[in-house]
Amino acid sequence: MKTLIRLTLLSFLMATCVGIASADRPGDHPAYIHALSDLRDARAHLDSLASNERRDAEEQHAIQKIDDAINEIKRAAIDDGKNINEHMPVDARFMRGDRYRKALELLDAAHRDVTAEEDNPRTRGLQARVIAHIDEAHRIVEHLAGNVSGGGGGRHPNYIHALSDLRDARGHLDQLAANEQRDLEEQHAIQKIDDAINEIKRASIDDGKDIHEHMPIDARLRRGERFRKALELLDAAHRDCTMEEDDPQTQGLQGRIIAHIDEAHRIVERLQARYNH
Repeated sequence: MKTLIRLTLLSFLMATCVGIASADRPGDHPAYIHALSDLRDARAHLDSLASNERRDAEEQHAIQKIDDAINEIKRAAIDDGKNINEHMPVDARFMRGDRYRKALELLDAAHRDVTAEEDNPRTRGLQARVIAHIDEAHRIVEHLAGNVSGGGGGRHPNYIHALSDLRDARGHLDQLAANEQRDLEEQHAIQKIDDAINEIKRASIDDGKDIHEHMPIDARLRRGERFRKALELLDAAHRDCTMEEDDPQTQGLQGRIIAHIDEAHRIVERLQARYNH
């Protein structure tokens, strides 16, 4: 009888240990895993310097706060096994202001990732610490972005930024693996992005780039992850357009562009929901 009790207790303890260990697997914290990817990509945009640029103390401080957020997550045994220098390639054509803007978008995405984490008592303290580091990095980069010219905006810099975001979103939808085929909904989403781009260019607002000029797409991203990145970029494009100055000449344009962007966003949301099941 004593042997049976001991075996029962041993089984209970083993099950408890397995449960605790499984709670720390990356698969149990997908929001933090996404945050790690976004943080590495944001870090890369700050860490990438042209040959004529030098890093200042503020940039180094922002990078350090991103490193602090990454290390907080990894100390909680949530890890995707990737090195801090594993990130999406940074577009070599980006000027400093463009890189700050992309870093801010990625920090916003990391903040959303972490706040979306399930209501888990074991990660609540972690969540607050990570968000504090992300928000501090965001404040620093906002200050840096305010001190430089964003690169190529002219009279309508927000629409110029939107063109970049829309091309990057299009690139994520247009990228297919060898075993994938594009369906009609994906083609419809791409067409709505093209409609938004063409609306901007018809208004003589143009950065001179071809529709296929976009940030390189990480070949390791699965289809559902590409949909997620496309949604983030469409959100950024929407924000770009709603920030456009109150110019009577562009108010009708603004409404048409946002309608195309929002329709593309709805389609990609449906696609993402389908591929995540």
